[in-house]
Amino acid sequence: MEKSRKSKKALIIVAIALMAALVVGMGAMTYSRYITTGTSSATATAAKWGFVVTANAQDLFGSDYTKVGGDTATKVNEGGVAVSASSATLAPGTSGSMTISIEGQAEVLAQLTFDISQTSLIGIDYTEDEDYYPIKWTLKKNGAAVDGADNVSFAALASAVNNQSSQRAIGGSLSDTYTIEWVWALTGNDDAKDTLIGQHAKDNSVTVAGGTIYSSLTISLTITVEQIQQ
Repeated sequence: MEKSRKSKKALIIVAIALMAALVVGMGAMTYSRYITTGTSSATATAAKWGFVVTANAQDLFGSDYTKVGGDTATKVNEGGVAVSASSATLAPGTSGSMTISIEGQAEVLAQLTFDISQTSLIGIDYTEDEDYYPIKWTLKKNGAAVDGADNVSFAALASAVNNQSSQRAIGGSLSDTYTIEWVWALTGNDDAKDTLIGQHAKDNSVTVAGGTIYSSLTISLTITVEQIQQ
Protein backbone atom coordinates (compact mmCIF):
# COMPACT_ATOMS: atom_id res chain seq x y z
CA MET A 1 0.00 0.00 0.00
CA GLU A 2 2.83 2.33 0.90
CA LYS A 3 4.61 1.46 -2.35
CA SER A 4 1.53 2.31 -4.41
CA ARG A 5 1.30 5.72 -2.79
CA LYS A 6 4.94 6.46 -3.52
CA SER A 7 4.47 5.52 -7.19
CA LYS A 8 1.48 7.82 -7.55
CA LYS A 9 3.39 10.64 -5.88
CA ALA A 10 6.31 10.16 -8.29
CA LEU A 11 3.97 10.20 -11.26
CA ILE A 12 2.42 13.46 -10.06
CA ILE A 13 5.88 15.08 -9.65
CA VAL A 14 6.94 13.95 -13.15
CA ALA A 15 3.69 15.29 -14.62
CA ILE A 16 4.22 18.65 -12.91
CA ALA A 17 7.79 18.80 -14.18
CA LEU A 18 6.66 18.05 -17.76
CA MET A 19 4.01 20.74 -17.55
CA ALA A 20 6.57 23.28 -16.30
CA ALA A 21 8.92 22.35 -19.14
CA LEU A 22 6.09 22.71 -21.64
CA VAL A 23 5.18 26.17 -20.28
CA VAL A 24 8.80 27.34 -20.48
CA GLY A 25 9.08 26.07 -24.04
CA MET A 26 5.89 27.81 -25.14
CA GLY A 27 7.09 31.05 -23.55
CA ALA A 28 10.34 30.91 -25.47
CA MET A 29 8.49 30.38 -28.73
CA THR A 30 6.17 33.30 -28.02
CA TYR A 31 8.57 36.01 -26.78
CA SER A 32 11.96 35.28 -28.39
CA ARG A 33 12.77 36.54 -31.91
CA TYR A 34 15.69 37.28 -34.21
CA ILE A 35 16.61 41.01 -34.21
CA THR A 36 19.12 42.61 -36.58
CA THR A 37 19.72 46.35 -36.27
CA GLY A 38 21.65 48.57 -38.63
CA THR A 39 22.26 52.34 -38.26
CA SER A 40 23.64 54.71 -40.90
CA SER A 41 23.93 58.48 -41.46
CA ALA A 42 24.74 60.78 -44.38
CA THR A 43 26.04 64.35 -44.60
CA ALA A 44 26.10 66.69 -47.61
CA THR A 45 27.01 70.31 -48.21
CA ALA A 46 25.56 72.75 -50.74
CA ALA A 47 27.36 72.60 -54.09
CA LYS A 48 29.88 75.41 -54.26
CA TRP A 49 28.91 78.51 -56.23
CA GLY A 50 31.75 80.99 -56.47
CA PHE A 51 31.16 83.24 -59.47
CA VAL A 52 31.63 86.98 -59.05
CA VAL A 53 30.80 89.58 -61.70
CA THR A 54 32.22 93.10 -61.37
CA ALA A 55 31.51 95.98 -63.75
CA ASN A 56 32.38 99.67 -63.41
CA ALA A 57 29.70 101.14 -65.67
CA GLN A 58 30.03 104.48 -63.93
CA ASP A 59 33.42 104.86 -65.61
CA LEU A 60 32.06 104.58 -69.13
CA PHE A 61 31.00 108.21 -69.49
CA GLY A 62 32.10 111.28 -67.58
CA SER A 63 31.52 114.97 -67.16
CA ASP A 64 35.21 115.90 -67.47
CA TYR A 65 37.69 114.84 -70.12
CA THR A 66 41.33 115.73 -70.48
CA LYS A 67 43.57 115.50 -73.52
CA VAL A 68 46.48 113.21 -72.76
CA GLY A 69 47.92 112.86 -76.25
CA GLY A 70 46.89 112.67 -79.87
CA ASP A 71 43.48 113.95 -80.85
CA THR A 72 41.35 112.26 -78.20
CA ALA A 73 40.53 113.36 -74.67
CA THR A 74 40.04 110.70 -72.03
CA LYS A 75 37.53 110.77 -69.19
CA VAL A 76 38.95 111.82 -65.83
CA ASN A 77 37.39 112.14 -62.40
CA GLU A 78 37.98 115.83 -62.09
CA GLY A 79 40.01 118.68 -63.51
CA GLY A 80 39.23 117.93 -67.14
CA VAL A 81 40.60 120.56 -69.49
CA ALA A 82 39.17 119.43 -72.81
CA VAL A 83 35.50 119.03 -71.87
CA SER A 84 33.76 120.00 -68.65
CA ALA A 85 30.02 119.57 -68.15
CA SER A 86 27.51 119.28 -65.33
CA SER A 87 26.60 115.66 -66.18
CA ALA A 88 27.86 112.69 -68.14
CA THR A 89 28.68 114.02 -71.60
CA LEU A 90 30.16 112.91 -74.90
CA ALA A 91 31.72 115.23 -77.46
CA PRO A 92 33.91 115.06 -80.55
CA GLY A 93 37.42 114.17 -79.48
CA THR A 94 36.45 112.28 -76.31
CA SER A 95 36.68 108.62 -75.33
CA GLY A 96 35.95 106.31 -72.44
CA SER A 97 35.84 102.70 -71.32
CA MET A 98 34.50 100.29 -68.74
CA THR A 99 35.96 97.06 -67.39
CA ILE A 100 34.08 93.87 -66.61
CA SER A 101 35.62 90.98 -64.69
CA ILE A 102 34.11 87.52 -64.27
CA GLU A 103 35.78 85.07 -61.94
CA GLY A 104 34.96 81.93 -60.04
CA GLN A 105 34.23 78.24 -60.12
CA ALA A 106 31.22 76.09 -59.26
CA GLU A 107 30.31 72.48 -58.68
CA VAL A 108 27.25 72.76 -60.91
CA LEU A 109 26.67 73.32 -64.61
CA ALA A 110 26.59 77.07 -65.29
CA GLN A 111 25.49 79.36 -68.11
CA LEU A 112 27.22 82.70 -68.68
CA THR A 113 25.02 85.16 -70.57
CA PHE A 114 25.77 88.66 -71.88
CA ASP A 115 22.98 90.98 -72.98
CA ILE A 116 23.81 94.48 -74.18
CA SER A 117 21.45 96.86 -75.94
CA GLN A 118 21.15 100.51 -76.87
CA THR A 119 17.96 102.30 -75.93
CA SER A 120 18.94 105.73 -77.21
CA LEU A 121 21.77 106.92 -79.44
CA ILE A 122 23.86 109.78 -80.70
CA GLY A 123 23.85 110.43 -84.43
CA ILE A 124 21.74 111.39 -87.41
CA ASP A 125 19.33 109.00 -89.05
CA TYR A 126 18.91 110.05 -92.68
CA THR A 127 15.95 109.08 -94.79
CA GLU A 128 17.82 108.72 -98.07
CA ASP A 129 21.47 109.28 -97.22
CA GLU A 130 23.87 107.16 -95.15
CA ASP A 131 23.19 107.40 -91.45
CA TYR A 132 25.81 109.08 -89.29
CA TYR A 133 26.75 107.55 -85.94
CA PRO A 134 30.04 109.10 -84.82
CA ILE A 135 30.76 106.93 -81.79
CA LYS A 136 32.80 103.81 -82.50
CA TRP A 137 33.14 100.89 -80.14
CA THR A 138 35.75 98.26 -79.30
CA LEU A 139 35.44 95.09 -77.24
CA LYS A 140 38.55 93.58 -75.71
CA LYS A 141 38.89 90.26 -73.92
CA ASN A 142 41.88 89.87 -71.62
CA GLY A 143 43.52 92.83 -73.32
CA ALA A 144 43.07 91.77 -76.96
CA ALA A 145 40.44 93.13 -79.33
CA VAL A 146 37.72 90.61 -80.18
CA ASP A 147 37.47 89.75 -83.88
CA GLY A 148 34.95 91.96 -85.62
CA ALA A 149 34.66 94.32 -82.67
CA ASP A 150 37.47 96.84 -83.13
CA ASN A 151 36.32 100.43 -83.78
CA VAL A 152 32.89 99.34 -84.99
CA SER A 153 29.27 100.42 -84.77
CA PHE A 154 27.24 99.69 -81.67
CA ALA A 155 25.33 96.97 -83.54
CA ALA A 156 28.61 95.15 -84.27
CA LEU A 157 29.73 95.65 -80.68
CA ALA A 158 26.46 94.24 -79.34
CA SER A 159 26.80 91.17 -81.53
CA ALA A 160 30.34 90.55 -80.28
CA VAL A 161 29.42 91.11 -76.63
CA ASN A 162 26.38 88.85 -76.74
CA ASN A 163 28.43 86.16 -78.50
CA GLN A 164 30.61 85.92 -75.38
CA SER A 165 27.79 83.92 -73.78
CA SER A 166 28.89 80.36 -73.04
CA GLN A 167 28.22 77.27 -70.93
CA ARG A 168 30.64 76.22 -68.22
CA ALA A 169 31.04 72.56 -67.29
CA ILE A 170 30.81 71.36 -63.71
CA GLY A 171 34.02 72.41 -62.03
CA GLY A 172 34.83 74.78 -64.89
CA SER A 173 36.34 78.09 -63.89
CA LEU A 174 36.06 81.62 -65.19
CA SER A 175 38.77 84.25 -65.06
CA ASP A 176 38.18 86.78 -67.82
CA THR A 177 38.37 90.54 -68.10
CA TYR A 178 36.42 92.43 -70.75
CA THR A 179 36.82 96.06 -71.71
CA ILE A 180 34.24 98.07 -73.65
CA GLU A 181 35.78 101.18 -75.20
CA TRP A 182 34.25 104.04 -77.16
CA VAL A 183 35.62 107.01 -79.03
CA TRP A 184 34.11 110.01 -80.80
CA ALA A 185 36.95 110.72 -83.15
CA LEU A 186 37.86 114.07 -84.66
CA THR A 187 37.68 113.22 -88.35
CA GLY A 188 37.53 116.76 -89.77
CA ASN A 189 35.04 115.61 -92.42
CA ASP A 190 31.91 115.59 -90.29
CA ASP A 191 32.20 118.85 -88.34
CA ALA A 192 28.83 120.08 -89.61
CA LYS A 193 27.06 116.89 -88.53
CA ASP A 194 28.80 116.89 -85.15
CA THR A 195 27.75 120.50 -84.67
CA LEU A 196 24.12 119.67 -85.46
CA ILE A 197 24.19 116.95 -82.80
CA GLY A 198 25.63 119.40 -80.27
CA GLN A 199 23.01 122.01 -81.13
CA HIS A 200 20.27 119.40 -80.79
CA ALA A 201 21.59 118.50 -77.33
CA LYS A 202 21.09 122.11 -76.31
CA ASP A 203 17.77 122.63 -78.10
CA ASN A 204 15.74 119.63 -79.21
CA SER A 205 13.97 121.80 -81.78
CA VAL A 206 17.08 121.80 -84.01
CA THR A 207 16.42 119.73 -87.12
CA VAL A 208 18.19 118.59 -90.28
CA ALA A 209 16.66 118.25 -93.70
CA GLY A 210 16.00 114.64 -94.62
CA GLY A 211 16.98 113.23 -91.27
CA THR A 212 16.41 112.90 -87.54
CA ILE A 213 18.97 113.96 -84.94
CA TYR A 214 19.61 112.01 -81.75
CA SER A 215 21.77 113.44 -78.98
CA SER A 216 21.43 111.18 -75.95
CA LEU A 217 23.10 107.82 -75.54
CA THR A 218 21.89 105.08 -73.18
CA ILE A 219 23.13 101.51 -73.13
CA SER A 220 22.07 98.60 -70.95
CA LEU A 221 24.35 95.71 -70.09
CA THR A 222 23.33 92.61 -68.14
CA ILE A 223 25.72 89.79 -67.29
CA THR A 224 24.25 86.66 -65.74
CA VAL A 225 25.87 83.49 -64.44
CA GLU A 226 23.24 80.93 -63.47
CA GLN A 227 22.95 77.26 -62.68
CA ILE A 228 21.29 75.20 -65.43
CA GLN A 229 20.00 71.66 -65.77
CA GLN A 230 20.63 69.34 -68.71
